[in-house]
Amino acid sequence: MANYFGKEEEALVREYIKTRNEKIYEDTIDPLLTKIAYGVRSRYNFQPARYYRSASVINSCKTLMWEKLITNFDPNCGKKSYSYLTRCAHNFFCGVWRKRNKALSTHMRFRHEVDVLWRGANTFEKSGVQLREEKEQTMQNHQQARNTALVFLKMKFGVSDDVCENIFAEVNGLPKVNKKAVYVVLRKHLFPKHKSKKKRARASVLISRKKKQFKKVYMV
Repeated sequence: MANYFGKEEEALVREYIKTRNEKIYEDTIDPLLTKIAYGVRSRYNFQPARYYRSASVINSCKTLMWEKLITNFDPNCGKKSYSYLTRCAHNFFCGVWRKRNKALSTHMRFRHEVDVLWRGANTFEKSGVQLREEKEQTMQNHQQARNTALVFLKMKFGVSDDVCENIFAEVNGLPKVNKKAVYVVLRKHLFPKHKSKKKRARASVLISRKKKQFKKVYMV
């Protein structure tokens, strides 16, 4: 038992429970409850100390001890009221500690979830920008390929725009675009079957020599 809680204080507590004398409460019980609350907090070193020493926490602990004292404690049970009040104060601080840690844990989890969502949204937005840029770059590459193929067809074979568009349309409609399939389309439009085999062979040679330029047509 603490030095401030002797036989005289024990007797006054039991007398207060029976009489509910306000003077006893103000002169003895209230100071005792305050000392017990601070003593339990210091003994078990609840942290942060500033929070557990705050007036709101200490007063709440005193209120709980007073309610338990006048409603649950039996002065004739043979037990010390100091031990009972100390246990009540300890249970109170443990409850506050659990609630506070749970609140902090919830707060940290919420911050983590918000951070994950923010990072995800930022990544998604960045991915969207990258996809748009890649799409624009692909369209530019396709247009450049068409222009290169168009210039080559006009310069080497003197074909019209309509024939070029027919070639591009048929190449785009191929189920599988490869060199052989594209060459077949080119020979079909540039050198029809009624032309001589010699000219058709010459066309094949020209196409083979310029396969780098025609390779871009495959992606049109």
